[in-house]
Amino acid sequence: MYAKAHFEGDFEGDFITLNPYMGLDSIDEYLSYIKNNKGIFLLLKTSNKGSKDIQMKRLIDGRRVYEEVGDLFSKVAEEYIGDCGYSSIGFVVGCTDTKEALNIRERYKNIFFLIPGYGAQGALQRM
Repeated sequence: MYAKAHFEGDFEGDFITLNPYMGLDSIDEYLSYIKNNKGIFLLLKTSNKGSKDIQMKRLIDGRRVYEEVGDLFSKVAEEYIGDCGYSSIGFVVGCTDTKEALNIRERYKNIFFLIPGYGAQGALQRM
């Protein structure tokens, strides 16, 4: 019902930001709307100080938690690539660390980024 409320009716929107850290099933209901010219942005790597508590933790294979989440959802995003070569599933990426930002851009080439804090909060100026 959340997906329906966001993408139909009096308050219909075209995009919504979701938290994918609850798992694949947390976005399932939204995916059917993508076929109707809607889209979603998933929180991937935020720039708040608390992002280190979960997103920056290292996994056994050396990747960060946000990379595991990005890799998982980028596979889903591949199913929704449009004529322009980009997916209707995008990532929210806080780009205050230049090295990380460039790594994320290289890693997820067919995904649009929503970059809060770009400029004013010191986010990378050349994504």
